[in-house]
Parts: sequence; structure tokens; C-alpha cells
Amino acid sequence: MQDSWRKGYINLYGKIERVKSKVEKSYSHDRAFAIIFFFAILVRCYEITLPYIKIYEGGFQEIIAVNHLKYGFLNTHFVSILGNLHGQNIYHPNHPPLLQILLAISFKIFGVYEWSARLVPILFSLGSIVLIYLLVQKVWDKKTALLSSIFVAFMPMSAYFGRIVNFEAVALFFVLLVLYGYVNWIENDKKSYFLIMVLGTILGGLTDWAFYLILPCLFGYSLIIKRKVKLTFLLMCIGISLAILYIAYEFHLSGTSLDCWMGMGMYRHGSGLLTSWDFYTTLLEKMIFYFTPFILLSLCWIWSLFKKEKSQKSYKDYLALFLFLFGLSYIIILSQSTHVHQWNIYYLLPFIAISIALEIQKAPKKVIFSILIIFLITSMGSIAYLHSCQYTGYFARGQFINENSNHTDVIFIQGLTSEAFYAKNCTTLYFTKHNANNETDFISKEKPKFVIYPLQGTVDSHLNQKEFYHFLENKGYCSISNDNIYIFCQLQHPPLVEIFVIAPSIPLPINANFSNKIGFLGYDIDKTKLEIGDMLHITYYWKCLECMEKDYSVFVHFTDNKGNIIFQQDHPFCYGEYPTSEWKKGEIIKEEYYFPVPAKVKEGAYEIRIGVYIPHKERLDVVTTEGGTWDGWRLVMGEIRMDIPWEFKYKTLAWLISTLCIYLLFLAFYRKRFGFDV
Repeated sequence: MQDSWRKGYINLYGKIERVKSKVEKSYSHDRAFAIIFFFAILVRCYEITLPYIKIYEGGFQEIIAVNHLKYGFLNTHFVSILGNLHGQNIYHPNHPPLLQILLAISFKIFGVYEWSARLVPILFSLGSIVLIYLLVQKVWDKKTALLSSIFVAFMPMSAYFGRIVNFEAVALFFVLLVLYGYVNWIENDKKSYFLIMVLGTILGGLTDWAFYLILPCLFGYSLIIKRKVKLTFLLMCIGISLAILYIAYEFHLSGTSLDCWMGMGMYRHGSGLLTSWDFYTTLLEKMIFYFTPFILLSLCWIWSLFKKEKSQKSYKDYLALFLFLFGLSYIIILSQSTHVHQWNIYYLLPFIAISIALEIQKAPKKVIFSILIIFLITSMGSIAYLHSCQYTGYFARGQFINENSNHTDVIFIQGLTSEAFYAKNCTTLYFTKHNANNETDFISKEKPKFVIYPLQGTVDSHLNQKEFYHFLENKGYCSISNDNIYIFCQLQHPPLVEIFVIAPSIPLPINANFSNKIGFLGYDIDKTKLEIGDMLHITYYWKCLECMEKDYSVFVHFTDNKGNIIFQQDHPFCYGEYPTSEWKKGEIIKEEYYFPVPAKVKEGAYEIRIGVYIPHKERLDVVTTEGGTWDGWRLVMGEIRMDIPWEFKYKTLAWLISTLCIYLLFLAFYRKRFGFDV
């Protein structure tokens, strides 16, 4: 028996050794990179078909891209416009136009979908991984290149923001393209590499202002290593000339260069942040989360570099250092924006990935393997958290606007939100220019169908929130949402809160009694079959059974058949404008509410349970009811059914198909262009 066990163990061990030997013989850094690249695509294509319901997704650049298709490039003059009002373009010159042009091309080829928009940053983000692998391989070695590609592929800053439709992924690709051309140019002196640098400079400069910061860094690097100084200075002059020409072109079209200066960070508030301790603690928190705690290894590398004697420092060290200065300069110049926006630290990505790889590459294999495992676990945890932060409100409100408007309607939007992308019926969108008179004059003159206004701040420093609300009320607008954003609209229906002496006709009567204080007469609901992202419209009818001293609120639970809460809509009575302490006995109160259906809901039927309470203090019990059932303090008033749209239902299939398609294209390009044997 023991002999048979021993023989079996020896055979198994022999098979493992043979497999290990085959793997070692066939292993190459390039093949390992091909595997890493596949999973990098997989991470970026996750839920690629979903609407813009995830955190930091705005849909703003897509609006500009759609306008290119709607009005034509000749009419938009190839620059960013927010809409067209009375035949006049509303320009948005904060950023150069290449990203929106690329989005418009993608929309033209594939159609106007969220996935066709996400495809643009995903491809450029993946291109940056390839360029970092090639660049580090050229300057250092293949082992460092492979480690760098792992870090840059799976850091949350790259894996998540590399799929967000914004400037960073595209601009960083052209930064790396210029650097790749440079390191090859100084080695073999081929003019083709300088042409690559010129092309990268033109395209990068037309993508975002952040790109231009690499040009003085590259010139400083060439001064230190004393290679190609004149031509890198020429490259910097080309970049400066391009920026001046574009600003002049925008000024010619829009009549102002202020927005260009704002986009470059030259005109900003809050410059005192650089002397604020809060700025640096917040920045450190962001960097640890989005680059993982292994960013401390980058600090170790910087410390070890400064400890070196000048004679010991190589041109390789200076290249990594200037990548650090490039990312750091953007953070400093746009300190106010960096304090608010997480993605401003995106440009530190190449330096952090390379410096961590340089710091650990000399460690034993077991140590490197352990670091990579811990890195992947922490990164995937952060990425999963970012994907879990979903909010359906923008999507739902955009659909609501679309359903209640036509192509002649105007929308006024304070801020840059996704509603406009989904309000496809409306041909004119107007975004505020942070001027009180401009806003009020525009609303008074144009009478927009919808005014979308975030709750978090005031319209601007000249007009406070209450004054703006009163201004809109005087213009005949009413608020229909209190979920992070107010929508003021001119819909043709009665006010959202009404008081009656005689009960009106109630579509779905119930007549329930809550502790002999408040009666629930019934409700109306616009639809009982819903999809994710729908804006649900419910009207409640209440009756004051006795005068109350306390201010109660309403909870509305949407539950499964076991009574578990799946989502809910709690609110103070009458938006808090007519609290229960002011109700008069016998009054009948009608209130309407709009709220979005959340994204994380399974298909099936859900019960609507309603109740009255004071948060954390008191609940009113259901005493009697003529309709529905109750479980003590919750009245079961009705039922809805959820249907899941295809982009939600088949998201896993879309994820895998998009990953495979991109990977197959990569393999073809991989073999032919780089000569890799995969």
C-alpha cells in the first residue's frame, strides 16, 4: 500500500516537473506581457455597455461629440460646442478638441452608445501600457518593463480612470509616444523617430493642455544628458506655437480666451491650497487609494536617488525623475482642480509604475511574487469599490427630460451633468458661464423647458440658492426632484403639493389609518412595469385626522416577497415645505414625487410598502385599512415589476466579447509591428 502511494507521488512529482520544465522553456517576457495585457483589457471592459451610472462618469464630452455629428464639423469648426442657440454656436474652449473629434468618429462608426464612447479611452489606456512596456524595455531591461506593465495595467487610477471618457488616457498616450520616439531617436538617430515625436506633439497638444508640460521636462532632460538639445528645443517651440495658434483660433471663433486660460489652469481660485496642510493630506489619501499603498516604494526610490552621488546617477535615473516632475507640475499648476478631481494625479502613473518596478526588481523572486499578489488583491478591491459606487439619477432624469420634451426645447444646466447626454430630443443645451445676470437673463428670455441645478452649491457668488429658487418660482417653474439635483420644469400639470377640503378623485384608493393621526387615502403611479433608470412618478393622498405637534416623514419601501427592502424613497411630507405640525384637521394633502429606479435591482416583482415615522424616534402603526394589507407599521399598498434592459442583462456577455475583440486586434498588431513571438 505504501509502495503504491510512493509510486503515485513520484509519478505526480515527475509530471509537475515536466510541466514546469516546458513552461520555463516556452516562457518569455513578451508572452507574459501578452497574458497581462489580456487581463488589462478585461478589467477596462467591465460593464462596458452600462449607461453612465458609475462614479465620475459625466457624459459631457459625449455631448460635444454628438454636436459634431448633429451640426457637422464644418459648422462646429472642429472645436467644442455645447449647442446652437438661434443659429449661434455656444463654444466651450476650455480644452483642445481632439478627444471629442475621436468620440464623434467612434459614434459615426459604431453608433451613439456608452460603449462606443468608452472604447476611445480604453484603447488609448491600453496603448499606454504597450508604450510603457516598450519604453522601459528600451531604457532598462525586460524584467523591469514587465513589472512596470503590471503596475500600470492594474493600478486603480489606470484600470478605472483608463475607461472614463476624459482627456487623461488619451493625453498620456501621446506623452509616452513622444518619449518612446525620443529614447529611440537618441540611440540610432533616425529621422522617423523625430517625426513620431512631432506627430505626438501635435496630436497631444490638440488633446489637452496637460500634454504641453512634458515638452519643457524633455528639454531639461536633454540638457542634462547633453543629447539632441537643439531639436528638443525646436519640439518645445512647435508645442508653444501650436498652443498659441489654437488659442488665437478659439478667440477668433468665440471672442474670448478666458475659458482657454481656465482649462490650462492659468486662471483659478484657491491657489492658497499649496500652503494648506489639508491639500497635502487629501492628495496623499488619493494617491494611496488610487495607486495602492505601494506608492511608498516610489518614495523610497526617490530617496535612494537623492542619496546617490552625482557621478553614480545615470541618464536612466534622470528620465524617471523627469516623468515625476511632469506629473507633479500638473498637480501644482492645477492645485484647485486636483483638490476636487481625483483624475488629476493620473499623469503620475508612468513614474509610479516604473519607480516601483525599479525598487523591487533586485529583490528575490519570492519577495517580488508576494508583492505582486498583495498589489493585485488591493488593486482589485479598490477597483471593485469604484464600480460599486453607482447612481442612476443622471440617467433617469435625462430619460425623463427626453420623454417630456421635443426637439425645439431648450435646457438650462448649471454644471456639467449626464442629463444632457440622455435628453436626446432637445437640440439646444445651455451651460452656465458663472455669471448671475447671464443666467437670469437667459432664463427670462429663452424660457427653457428644464432648469437642472445641483443642490451642493449656489449658482454663483452673486446669487444665493433661495433667491434663485424664488426667481424660478416666479417664472412658473416647479421643483420635481430633491435627490442631489433639483429639476425645475414647466410641465403642464398642477403643483406638486396641493391642499384640498373635499377629496379629489383618487385612481388607487386605499383608506388606511396611521395611529388615528394621519390617514392614507390612496395613491397614483404612472407605470407599474419599470426598467432600471426609469424615473418613477408616484402621487400620494393623505388626510389629517387630528392636529399634530410633531413633524413626521414618509418611508416608501420597495421589498421582495419576504419583506426585505431592495430600495426605498424616504422623504419629509410635502418636501418639508408643509410639515405635519402645520396641518389642519380634515385637510387632504396631495404630494407628487419623482425618483430614479436604482441600478442594482434584480428582475421580478416588488411590493410597495409605505409608513409614517420620525427618524430614529417614532413610528405610527397601521390601525385599519380598507385596501391592501399591513405588517404592523408598514402598509402594503401595491406592486411593481422590474424588467432589466439588455445592456444590464447581458453585461457579462458584452464584457467578454469586447475583451476578445480588442485582444485579437492587439495580437495581430503585436506580431506584425513589434516582432513579438506570441
